[in-house]
Amino acid sequence: MNEKEYLRDLAKHQLELAFSARNEELKKEWYDHNSLKGKRPMVVFEEETCKDEFLQLQCEDRDARFLEAQMQQNIKAFEFIADDKVIPEYLKIPVQIQSDFFGVKQKRTVATEKLGYHIEPVLQDLSEDLVKLKPSEFHFDREATEHLENLAADWLGDLLPARRVNTLNYWHFTPTQHVGNLMGMENMFLAMYEHRMNFINSCSLSSTIWFGFFAGKKKKDCCMPMQATIIWAAEATALTMSCLRPVLFALQIHGDI
Repeated sequence: MNEKEYLRDLAKHQLELAFSARNEELKKEWYDHNSLKGKRPMVVFEEETCKDEFLQLQCEDRDARFLEAQMQQNIKAFEFIADDKVIPEYLKIPVQIQSDFFGVKQKRTVATEKLGYHIEPVLQDLSEDLVKLKPSEFHFDREATEHLENLAADWLGDLLPARRVNTLNYWHFTPTQHVGNLMGMENMFLAMYEHRMNFINSCSLSSTIWFGFFAGKKKKDCCMPMQATIIWAAEATALTMSCLRPVLFALQIHGDI
């Protein structure tokens, strides 16, 4: 298979879908949704968990597989899942950022078939283990990011323009996600009741770390607004609210709100 020609065909197909009547209607619906004028719930399927099985990549070259994955994730979700995600008229280039959240290693045991995982708790009891948490460190790999941008420009630039996106903006900044990743879901839910102030403090620490992250990355030109992609602007709002609810719940069950 000529991988470059195959990728160029994918780029043409993504662009065709991006300007389709259905995609234009989805954009309008998301604008209405964000303005509190929506007429229906907007539904989004998160395919990251089963990404390997979902995409079934054909390319063998590492760089080619990266480009294929970026486009196939858009195309297959649009055509086979048919949820409400908007397909972009550009190729997303994720800013390459390495992170060490809270200065501790998050541990997971992944199922043999890769479709599920179990979180191995680093924090068992917040009343004792909260002192293990340290400031997170983030490292922006400018060279790797520019390599992906140049690759996309060389192979597909005349068809599908590349645009940097900071994917850490999508999911990772929600405070309870990292607490859950360190404790496991069951322990986190118990902590809301048994150690509610320590739980709230852990979420507060997570928020403080992210405020520092965004301030620092803005200076290094690698912190882009989520509003560049309609779907994620809307979804991030929903995610933020869903991840704040446990904090509100922890306060409510103790009569503080």
